[in-house]
Amino acid sequence: MKVDILSASTLKITLSSEDMINYDLKYDKLCRPEDNRRAVSQLFSLLRRQSPEAFRGNSFTADKRLLVEAFPRYDGGCMLYVSALRDCRVECEAEAESLVCSVSSLDELEGLCRLLEAQRTRTGMEFSAQIYQGEGKYRLLITPKNVCHQLIRRFCAEYGTVLEGETAVAATREYCREIV
Repeated sequence: MKVDILSASTLKITLSSEDMINYDLKYDKLCRPEDNRRAVSQLFSLLRRQSPEAFRGNSFTADKRLLVEAFPRYDGGCMLYVSALRDCRVECEAEAESLVCSVSSLDELEGLCRLLEAQRTRTGMEFSAQIYQGEGKYRLLITPKNVCHQLIRRFCAEYGTVLEGETAVAATREYCREIV
């Protein structure tokens, strides 16, 4: 198990297939909100013992609602993003530069799209996106509409290769076939 502290209110937890077996966790229980309360509670008890630094001085208190996003991994494990919900929205600034995320498979593309949509709902970040296919890969062209450019870039880097700049955007539009 690997715990990354992304911010005071967000943890990224990576579980291998061995972790899932050892801790008696099931992906289908973690990914459905109606079923994940017990599994997340069990996982948090374990995390508090094994990674107390993840809970020092952050937003994971008993009175916070949690958003748990579960994504399957290729090795049979899963990746969890756990966020303590707040009542604030992202403050917007000027429109940011477009970026392209290149991924190898439809599964990776689907995972990235689900994560971005969940973040859009949770934080209020705005962006437009188009999907392209070319050179045996899928490319997601994203145009942020607010300050969330670096946040989107970080999420994209989890799933694939981030290509930035006008050249990457132009090459994607010209040499790849737009799917959606």
